[in-house]
Amino acid sequence: MKKLLLMTIAGTMILAGCAQNTPDGTGSTGGSADGAGSAANQPQENLQQTGYPIVNEPITLKMMGPKAAIHAEWKDMNFFKYMEEKTNIHFEFDTPPASGYADKKNLVFASMELPDVFFSAGLTALEEVNYGSQGILVPLEDLIDQYAPNLKAIMDERPEIRKSITTPDGHIYALPMIFDAPRAQVNPMLWINGKWIDKLKVTTLPKTTDELVDLLIRFKKEDPNDNGKADEIPVSATDLMTLRHNFLPAFGLVEEQGFYVEDDKVSYALMEDGFREYLRFMNRLYTEKLLDQEVMTHTAQEFNAKGAEVGYGMFPYALPSIPLGQTNVEEIINNRVLPPLTSPFNDTPLAKKNNTITRGTFAITNKNKHPEATMRWVDYLYSEEGAYTIFQGVEGENWEWVDAEKTRWVFLGSEQERGQATPDPGTAPPQHRREDIILKKNAEDERYFDRQPQLLEPYLKSPFPTVYFTPEEQTRVSALQTDIETYYKQMEAQFIVGRASFDKWEEYVSTLKRMGIEDLIALYQAAYDRWNQ
Repeated sequence: MKKLLLMTIAGTMILAGCAQNTPDGTGSTGGSADGAGSAANQPQENLQQTGYPIVNEPITLKMMGPKAAIHAEWKDMNFFKYMEEKTNIHFEFDTPPASGYADKKNLVFASMELPDVFFSAGLTALEEVNYGSQGILVPLEDLIDQYAPNLKAIMDERPEIRKSITTPDGHIYALPMIFDAPRAQVNPMLWINGKWIDKLKVTTLPKTTDELVDLLIRFKKEDPNDNGKADEIPVSATDLMTLRHNFLPAFGLVEEQGFYVEDDKVSYALMEDGFREYLRFMNRLYTEKLLDQEVMTHTAQEFNAKGAEVGYGMFPYALPSIPLGQTNVEEIINNRVLPPLTSPFNDTPLAKKNNTITRGTFAITNKNKHPEATMRWVDYLYSEEGAYTIFQGVEGENWEWVDAEKTRWVFLGSEQERGQATPDPGTAPPQHRREDIILKKNAEDERYFDRQPQLLEPYLKSPFPTVYFTPEEQTRVSALQTDIETYYKQMEAQFIVGRASFDKWEEYVSTLKRMGIEDLIALYQAAYDRWNQ
């Protein structure tokens, strides 16, 4: 997990805590987290319990969120105009540029000049825990149960979502973005260049690491880009991590930040024998120049430029057309996805399943006098109709169905124009991004991309859930994890390029132990045990 405990955030926590104190000791921000949650039990005559509008007489709330470069002013977006017309809830917006949003958010918490709502909030786990426990963010679980039937139904069907957004004190302080599109579960997949395998008359894709090496050797030696030069790059990536997530499962391991759970026991994959065998495999690819020799040094722009010029035989990426510089739809959908591999070390095909829950996307502060109405407002985004509206904008204005059966839909403009209609592109808003939204898009290349992950579905395995640490645990995690991550990444690169001998493997493992990896595993185990209760 990323380092969360920064000095600037710590400073804002102190300031926020001071801002709460009053001479009588009761505080000025609404009291404890439990006290704030009682708002769900305060009926409002203006509130409609069901149906629309949500309130009989219009109300105005203040919303804060990040304005991406692709965005119009939020007040001018069709999405917010439609929602106001539907619900009778008007928002006044504070939308600092996304590049400076985190700093502005820290200042808002420090000054206690809070909005009623954070939207596309980008709240860190530590912010949820700290500001929630101080009573600044309102507990949401009772509001969800009473005023969010759509979200509640999703969480009842999928208990792991509720567990993943419940903090160590038992409260939910922020709502998630739930992304069920197939591509999100496995992105980025390993794509095989369709033109190259057609040129080489390859009819069966590799199923083992040995078969994969054989194909990569053919890519290198048989001029599949047909330019008469030995300039082919058999396999490349923007970075080592995306290759590891695709190749390591062939050696029996899937991991998230190095960690995985098996039979409720947390382990660290990057010190196990399967990782060593993965490194041997990668060292062979590098030594035989089957792996891009610049994979650890090139930029994303340089990676794309090389792919467009000479091509890659295989690469992990969201869309194969971008690294290969392809624009023709038939050419694009001719690229294939590499199936899960086995190896001499492991005979079970595996693929890593991504976590599809983005936490911290929506929160209600204790300044909000209408939490019930606010929860009803956001719950619409977890409905089928609301999911289309937040993702695409308003039906009939920004998108439309192609057929009466509603099997295909199309944007009535460009992707750039979508950012003028809804805050979805460029941020992570609260929503349930449903599978059918993507699969029904009237674009053959995108539907093709989203059908491909279904080929991997039988082999998917989730390595580690989304968990919370207590503030005390987070302090220790941050202290340990930064140095450990720096060390394993350095050694991963050195083993692959041959600067570190595999005779030094036990020394590598011993160094991780001296650096505190076993303490770090214990902290992850404690967080997992709470999640799994």
